[in-house]
Amino acid sequence: MTRVTATDTQSTRIFALAAYAAPGVPEAMLLYCASLVIPGFYATEMGLSTRVIGISMVVARMFDALIDPVIGYLSDRSAHLWGGRKPWLAAGALVSSVAVAFLYAPHKGIDAGYYLGWTICLYFGWTMAIIPYDAWGADISSEYLERTRIFTYRATAYYLGSLLFLVSPFLGASPDVSFNAEVLKFNAGLVAVLFAITVPIAFRYGPRGRPGQARSPIGFWSILANVRNNRPMLLFLLSYSISGISLGVFLALSYIYVVSYLKLPQAFPVILLSYAVANLLSVPIWLRIIRRIGKHRAWALGVFGDAIIYPFLAPLTPGPASYIPALVIITISGFADAVSRVAADAILGDVVDFDELKTGKNRAANYYALKSLVTKGNIALGGGFAFLTIGLFGYDPAAPSNSQWGVFGLRLTLLFIPAALYVISGLLMWRFPIDRRRQDVIRRRLDTRALRLGIRHE
Repeated sequence: MTRVTATDTQSTRIFALAAYAAPGVPEAMLLYCASLVIPGFYATEMGLSTRVIGISMVVARMFDALIDPVIGYLSDRSAHLWGGRKPWLAAGALVSSVAVAFLYAPHKGIDAGYYLGWTICLYFGWTMAIIPYDAWGADISSEYLERTRIFTYRATAYYLGSLLFLVSPFLGASPDVSFNAEVLKFNAGLVAVLFAITVPIAFRYGPRGRPGQARSPIGFWSILANVRNNRPMLLFLLSYSISGISLGVFLALSYIYVVSYLKLPQAFPVILLSYAVANLLSVPIWLRIIRRIGKHRAWALGVFGDAIIYPFLAPLTPGPASYIPALVIITISGFADAVSRVAADAILGDVVDFDELKTGKNRAANYYALKSLVTKGNIALGGGFAFLTIGLFGYDPAAPSNSQWGVFGLRLTLLFIPAALYVISGLLMWRFPIDRRRQDVIRRRLDTRALRLGIRHE
């Protein structure tokens, strides 16, 4: 593993950051499928009820959330050792690869226990990998724009992975361009192969984190007790939670909206592909916007964009005439969503520095464990709320048609409730207190303290 410094050539820095970001490709393939396709696939193809899926999503996420503080604490405890964060990423990639092999290839006659068990296994593997991986990214640099650059590489890898997943239905010989059983099985194998390739590359060539970053880890629950005195973290968590729940609803129901309601099953891969292309192409644009107005305000603009665009899907009716409008609207949403992948982790890295300045302890993995817990809560609450609510309105994804009341429930749940929550989230993030100037002050004070203690912060 290399250490990226100011004296490195531009090509060396690019290569090192690309190596660090590489595991984001299979990570995105895994998460895109698990969030966007698997719940709807099990509802429409495997015969599980929306109530069973909604409850299973909540239970799986709640169980998985119990693991987050343990992984965060152990990762911080081991980060001062050579490769301390790396074994977690490797183990998480292995567990995730096994889980997708079963979750993406269900046999006929499976029950709720099968779906719940392998979903729990998948989220457990993801937790083992993603918390140390995020903390590693925050440890690489504490400079405001350099940290943004690091997570821009991560976002780019993530969107490349999502793009690869979304083109997979077009790679087979079948004329049925959809996320069928064969496509899901192919993705399970591809995820395993890519983890086996990218994780060793990241270990060997990725940049090294700051030395001594884990000398004083404390318990995860102690951080929760201190969060109420950390205004930046409170604002971050509140805004992130509200927007995350909205995104969880959209991810859970987009498959059902396009395939079941609009009756466009073959259009769904194309729409998602266009969404992912918009994600990828917009990353450098958002980076320029961040340089001009800051991370938090750029993130707020993206959230406001989603709030505006979602309701435009409401007038669409089933049939081919809705294909192009749905494609255009969801693609625009993809542009707005992309900033969150760049900004959120970089902003949390700034919060970690703020906490370290106040407490003298670097607890990056514990803070990213808290973010991971909230992320899972967002998806669980958003997805569980989505399926349970459309069930209460009587919407049946497997039915040839639904009542007006059921359709109203689908539109309300998918489009208007998330739009209102996005507005609230954007207003909160607009007032986030750590901007570039304040982060520069924090970094200089941390560097001064590190010099006194004989620890060099990069």
